[in-house]
Amino acid sequence: RDLADAERKLQEGETEYADAKREADTKIADGEQKLTDAQRALDDLDKAEWYVTDRRDTVSFTSYQDNSEKVAAIAAVFPLFFFAVAALVALTTMTRMVEEERPRIGTLKALGYTNRAITGYYAGYSLAAGLAGAAIGIVLGFRGLPAVIANAYSMMFVLPPVLTPFHWNYALLIVPAMLLCTTASTLFVCTGLLRERPAQLMQPRAPKAGKRIMLERVGFIWKRLKFTHKVTARNILRYKKRFFMTVFGVAGCCALLLAGFGLRDSIGDIVPKQFGEIFRYDFSVYLKQDGDAETDRRIRDVLTDLALVRGYAVVHSESAYVEYKGDRGKVTLTVPQDKDALLQQLTLRERRTGSSIPFKEDSLVLTEKLCETLGIRTGDTVTLVSADGVRASRTVTGICENYVHSNAFLTASSYTQLFGTQPEYRLVYAQFAAENSDAKNAVSSRVLQSPNVLMLQFSQNIRDSFDRMLTNINYIVMVLILSAGALAIIVLYNLTNINICERKKELATIRVLGFHDREVAAYVYREITILSLVGILAGFVLGIALHTFVIRVAEIDSVMFGRTIKGMSYLYAAGVTLFFTLLVDLVMLPKLRAIDMVESMKAGE
Repeated sequence: RDLADAERKLQEGETEYADAKREADTKIADGEQKLTDAQRALDDLDKAEWYVTDRRDTVSFTSYQDNSEKVAAIAAVFPLFFFAVAALVALTTMTRMVEEERPRIGTLKALGYTNRAITGYYAGYSLAAGLAGAAIGIVLGFRGLPAVIANAYSMMFVLPPVLTPFHWNYALLIVPAMLLCTTASTLFVCTGLLRERPAQLMQPRAPKAGKRIMLERVGFIWKRLKFTHKVTARNILRYKKRFFMTVFGVAGCCALLLAGFGLRDSIGDIVPKQFGEIFRYDFSVYLKQDGDAETDRRIRDVLTDLALVRGYAVVHSESAYVEYKGDRGKVTLTVPQDKDALLQQLTLRERRTGSSIPFKEDSLVLTEKLCETLGIRTGDTVTLVSADGVRASRTVTGICENYVHSNAFLTASSYTQLFGTQPEYRLVYAQFAAENSDAKNAVSSRVLQSPNVLMLQFSQNIRDSFDRMLTNINYIVMVLILSAGALAIIVLYNLTNINICERKKELATIRVLGFHDREVAAYVYREITILSLVGILAGFVLGIALHTFVIRVAEIDSVMFGRTIKGMSYLYAAGVTLFFTLLVDLVMLPKLRAIDMVESMKAGE
């Protein structure tokens, strides 16, 4: 029995050994197979094409970066102009305040107060008012407006919480400059007044004497004017200081409005002109190998299908540089296989005249923004540097309108002659036969079946991306327009109030003479309206210069803004300014009606 049990255990052990050996052999075979597969994968990796990208290749990142650069450029220009107009307001306000305090200053001086004490009193007032205004402005400027602009961008981008830190460097620059404007004007006016004797200061300043004006010499016009219109014409030129202050104030506000509306026009021109008038193709196909557009059956069948595609152009495209007088600019060098086919897909035209630019065998056409940056003109000889570093000189035969990126256009024969190599046609521009989603889907499904297609891009997608980006810029422009409008209200209210206060006795006198409330209001508002119209015309001239300056500063290297201001923008700027003028007139109307006729009987002694 013991021997039988030992034999059975021996057989079981042999069976377990055989199973373990079989399992081990299987695992070894699997390991060898995995090792073979890994080796094959490594061999395939050596043959693979690698594409290395970083966050700068992300559309959202670059779009937000471009927007930020535009905002920074705009922020470098507009605050200076706002500051100039605000300084004018502060100057007129403090000057008028001291002028109104003439009797009090004379009384204080008669009581024995020194000039330094009187000046210090009013300088302290202006200093306190300036500090209060600066504190409010800093809070709005550092906390409020940045949050508004950032929230506008949050409609398009997913952003982290907005950071609005306090910038001491800006505060230490802005606050002293603002205080200098208010305090210096106060000191200047006080110094002039305190030169007079107390008895003179206690009397109101004598009104300016009336003078004959040039219009009176034009008899056929002067004789046909009503009496009140003649008085208005004389008063406008009688108070020259008030005339220039009103005109400059209104002109500054109108210029800001026109520049804001014009900037909106310039930004709004980019998408419809670039992707509608200049780039007329609807989609582009990027290929892996040269000649695929002609030899690959799938792509060729789509491009020649008249039910889907109206026309196409095969081009060579590479990154290159243009050098001129020591400066260099990056361009996309475009070389068409058939130049006539290319001209069906995009427009080469001169921006100012709209005339077509000839594209011949020896032509070199550059885009306008590049030529502006490098100072290139038609007929200049530039150096082209290819992607391989080959340098060649060529005369510029045309400068074409273009708003997005910089391009250089050469013919195939010129490219071969200049760089000694044949162009590689790996890009196709094409137009849909009919603009509808079915055609778009059919082209996508059929073209992407080719293994030689690297990427298919629709122009509408690019256009939509730019539209979203420029829409956010419009929010910033609207903030500028509203700020300019608010400044216009302050300027007009301040100047109108000064006008009424300075002429209170004159207005009371004409009421005694029988003028009704409506006639008294027209007596004052007619002058303000005329001065506002003159200011608007001056604002147009100043606004055009400001708009030109702003768009040159706000542009980034890859984008050119439109250069024209639309006619409606002039109407909007003038309309907003006149609306604020009317609004101020209505606000000041109760003050005019409250003028007491007894004022005209009060003696100054």
